[in-house]
Amino acid sequence: MPKIVSSGRALHSSEFHERKKKVRRLHRALLSLGILIIILLPFFLLRLERFKVKEIKVLGTEVLSAEEIVGTVQEIIGANYLWLVPKSNALILPRDQIAKVLVEKFPRIKSLDENLTDSKTLEIKIEERQPYALYCKQTENFLEAADCFFLDDEGFIFAPAPSFSGEVFFIYSGLGFNDPLGKHFLEQEQFKSLSLFLKRIERFGIFPIAFGASLETEEQKGRDTLYLPDSGIIFWNAKDSLETIESSFNSFFSSDIVKEKEKFLNKILYMDLTVPNKVFYKFKKNE
Repeated sequence: MPKIVSSGRALHSSEFHERKKKVRRLHRALLSLGILIIILLPFFLLRLERFKVKEIKVLGTEVLSAEEIVGTVQEIIGANYLWLVPKSNALILPRDQIAKVLVEKFPRIKSLDENLTDSKTLEIKIEERQPYALYCKQTENFLEAADCFFLDDEGFIFAPAPSFSGEVFFIYSGLGFNDPLGKHFLEQEQFKSLSLFLKRIERFGIFPIAFGASLETEEQKGRDTLYLPDSGIIFWNAKDSLETIESSFNSFFSSDIVKEKEKFLNKILYMDLTVPNKVFYKFKKNE
């Protein structure tokens, strides 16, 4: 005779309860399977070949190697997210990572723009930095500059430069950089102010070939220095503002001392502006 089990409201046989348990287990199994499919389906779809980037085009390079850039991007998108989803999928392409790696690996890149021209082609437009001046480590002879790097009009040091002879580029030096590549000579606004200052002082007949920032040598620690074509130098305290130095130039070069000495700047050994409101100078021998 079957055993009767009470469920609280009605009496049912044990076989009935077993069937209900099996149905519940089946429902749970189907629910778990459904959840698993929902979780895995996107991974499956994202791995489909039809969504993968197959071609990378690099535009705008002049000095940089497009092949090296393509190889770097292929290495990035050849990896996976969570070991499952390929980064080459056009829907989830790691654009920020691509831009970050390229700019770090190729400092000559000033800006880049990534576009998918279709689901399988990534187009990268590159703008390269242009040489504006040089940054050189050594200061012995700027007319025979060595161990130098190109910097752009924002003061960013972006590439090694070949050796130059003569006044090919204006030269910046100092600040004690051991490895200057990828660094700014000064903050962008400071560099812009310095560039404008160097342009403005041309009205005084000052046409330097190089600028040395503080810490250039132990002797000139704390000083900024202009190097003139005829081996003379002009220096001042690095903490002094460029407006102050320009004002001192204005007063000094308006004086009779300068006006009475023909080609004054060609004959000086140095000009010292480290004392407020004073200009000390010394002529070269035989001048």
